[in-house]
Amino acid sequence: MDNSDKLINALNEKDPYHWCILFAAGMRGNVLLRILAAHKESWWDNETMNGNADPTLTGPLQLSENQSSFLINQRGSDFSFTYLAPDTSLNICPGNMNMIKPILIKRYSNPEKYFFTLSHPLPHWKVSRYIHIFASKQNSKRPYKVTKPIDDKSVINVDISKLFSYNRIEFEEEYCKILHKFKFSALFTTVRNFILQMLDRESSFGKHAHLFKN
Repeated sequence: MDNSDKLINALNEKDPYHWCILFAAGMRGNVLLRILAAHKESWWDNETMNGNADPTLTGPLQLSENQSSFLINQRGSDFSFTYLAPDTSLNICPGNMNMIKPILIKRYSNPEKYFFTLSHPLPHWKVSRYIHIFASKQNSKRPYKVTKPIDDKSVINVDISKLFSYNRIEFEEEYCKILHKFKFSALFTTVRNFILQMLDRESSFGKHAHLFKN
């Protein structure tokens, strides 16, 4: 049985700056984590969190110059078949504990900034606080499965369809909610450019839409 919720709750109890993104497949959990981690108030360790990526990358929102993915040769050497998902090493699940452990060890030396993880929740989980991803609108390339926010003071809701909107006003409204909640220093241009780049990639790889699962 997957009891990853116990680790998430333990981190919540011991680390006041820890927030776990609980998300259904296809709801852009890894992308949201990268956006949150890009702010100077957040902790990002490229060596461990971006470990499977192009080694020339240094930051969470940096995109490779010579491949379409954050992962190397995930779908072969052909650029057009490279995996599109911006995976991180921060998924709390039984099969990923060997990658999580060195991150947690390093965390002890970096306790003063926000620390974000993510996981796919199971129905029996009861997590003390977390970030919930939902979508109030659908996306033609990526069907969103979760369409409702959660009415709970311990939950931070993020409307991913607005954050990842071509409409600048919708993006700014949702992004400002994130800035206010975490008291982040704004990165409007950096985050907006990253989002538009990801949307552009998805529009160009329509025949691989079944791969958009993270």
